Amino acid sequence: MLLSTAVVLVACGNETKEQQSISQTRQETTTMSTTIATTSTKNKEVKSGPLTEVGQYTYQNGNGKVELIKIATPNVEKNSNNVTITIKEIKLLKTSELTNKAIDFWSQHQVNIDDYLSNNNIYTLQVKYDVKNDNDVNIGFSQATIKSVISSDGIEFDKVSEQLLKISPHAKKTDNASVFIIKGSSEFNDITFYTGDILRIEGSGGYHLGEGFPINVHLGE
Repeated sequence: MLLSTAVVLVACGNETKEQQSISQTRQETTTMSTTIATTSTKNKEVKSGPLTEVGQYTYQNGNGKVELIKIATPNVEKNSNNVTITIKEIKLLKTSELTNKAIDFWSQHQVNIDDYLSNNNIYTLQVKYDVKNDNDVNIGFSQATIKSVISSDGIEFDKVSEQLLKISPHAKKTDNASVFIIKGSSEFNDITFYTGDILRIEGSGGYHLGEGFPINVHLGE
């Protein structure tokens, strides 16, 4: 599902075979400092392409002004049951100057806009990640690859778009993306991503392979 009001999502990457395996030992949840920018000396309108610098903004399809508030490239990874997820990029975006078209758009995604307005703005979180499967079977995830996000102050973000991936043995899918809408404060320094349970995929069925796991990411001050 693509969200034209908030971000231009990168399509699922191609599946590639990799020869080297990653340790099969379950690792502790990793917390790592990120490369992050939170200030910009000037605003800049982007006519096409992604927002890459804090302060850049774009107007998309009459849905309002979308501005990049924060960007981080943590490259934090977590491994469990021979499945590795790497959090590659996180963007916090603010949508302002909301139009009736924008409100209708969010309504189509079962979002009551009044529940999420903060000073007449909407805040969304976009996460891009890679998934690597070092098992000898096809794997997938229940509910979604990243099923939920919780901020350091205990607020759970609501999922707007999700991806259910199927990954072949010893393969990797890159540049996957999910979007969450934020209810409450957009001021937070740490977030935790929770994956869906890992499934072994056989035919049209999915069978439990392992529990979902958390991935902690520090966004800086």
